[in-house]
Amino acid sequence: MEALRHNPDADRLERIAAQCTQGDLAGAELALSEWVRSDHCPATAVVMLAALLARRGKHDHALATLRQAQRLGVADDRLVMVIHMIVLMQLDLTQSARKIALRLHDEHGQDDLVAQWLNLVDIVEAGNLPTVTTAQAEQLACELTISPGVIPTLVTAQSVDADPWAIALLRKALSTVVKNLRDADHHEMICRAQAQLALLANDTDDARRWAHRGLRHNPYNAQLALVLAKIEDDAMIGPNASDVLDRVAERYPGYPDVRAALIRRQFHEGRTDEAGHNLTLWLEAQPDHPMALKLQREIAA
Repeated sequence: MEALRHNPDADRLERIAAQCTQGDLAGAELALSEWVRSDHCPATAVVMLAALLARRGKHDHALATLRQAQRLGVADDRLVMVIHMIVLMQLDLTQSARKIALRLHDEHGQDDLVAQWLNLVDIVEAGNLPTVTTAQAEQLACELTISPGVIPTLVTAQSVDADPWAIALLRKALSTVVKNLRDADHHEMICRAQAQLALLANDTDDARRWAHRGLRHNPYNAQLALVLAKIEDDAMIGPNASDVLDRVAERYPGYPDVRAALIRRQFHEGRTDEAGHNLTLWLEAQPDHPMALKLQREIAA
């Protein structure tokens, strides 16, 4: 059993690493240079060689060596990215190094060691780093794909107590979830969630886009109609909010929030006679309805 667990490459890497720690950098570099010329050299050894070359000022050679490591593939590509960035910085290729730093943050920013290292080198100011990384969003997207029923609850929680970072994370994750859950019910739910989250983030363009996307699946979705009621129309994206609200109110006359949103929209569009008529009909049918009375006070003011 011990023979089966034996890994000659790991043993060889350990011996070369020991040479480095003992100060025999030239010997380690020579050993690695010989190894990388073989057909079955592990990518980690290639990265170690690149690090030694960069340390010795052989930056062009180090970059070429890193490209070899990337072709081989590295199980933990954080190592390649960090060394690649160091070499670029030593060559004063700051813009290229910054691109690597941003990618490192995006893919591994949740790793405390990576975050500390990026903060230490200070190649990208903390304020310029994306607040939500791709890795974080992908992890949440996997969880939501398995349990999509929690999505409306998460959105409702943000509408009660908004957290900008959590909203950004949900929006990014749901962009992946919508590709994984293609049935009509889930698609409509995700469109509604994205529209509401975009509204919370003051991203009216995205809110409008998701609302109309959802309404193409269900033209009578009241929550999507209410999203449109809060933003300006764009004929290039979809029908006017008042038309959508009118359609939903006709289908669901017992929805007071839709009815109030329609009247309010008509009034603000200058269709005061139409708004007044609809409000009068509502008060005649329900003279004590608190939402109708509130709307009456708004219009009178």
